[in-house]
Amino acid sequence: MADRELSRAVEAYLLRLWPYERREGVITPGDDTARRLLPRLKELADEAFHWPADWQQNDEASASRTGDDGIAAAHPQLDRDAVRALRAHFDFCHK
Repeated sequence: MADRELSRAVEAYLLRLWPYERREGVITPGDDTARRLLPRLKELADEAFHWPADWQQNDEASASRTGDDGIAAAHPQLDRDAVRALRAHFDFCHK
């Protein structure tokens, strides 16, 4: 089951929308939620950046799909939108 709070935070962090709004109000960098989630968000972004890609065998598109599939399998707690944000981060970092 997807962790909605973490998934939304991943999207906001990677799409440079941090701090972000949620139904309960605005999460700011000083907010307990932001303090709690920020280390995990940094870990996920770093993991996506370093996702293994065989550049000898893959072009950008196939490496991106491999990363997308791998990240989704490694993090079933993230919804598809959060995985797409991590894939976009991978793509941006490797262009």
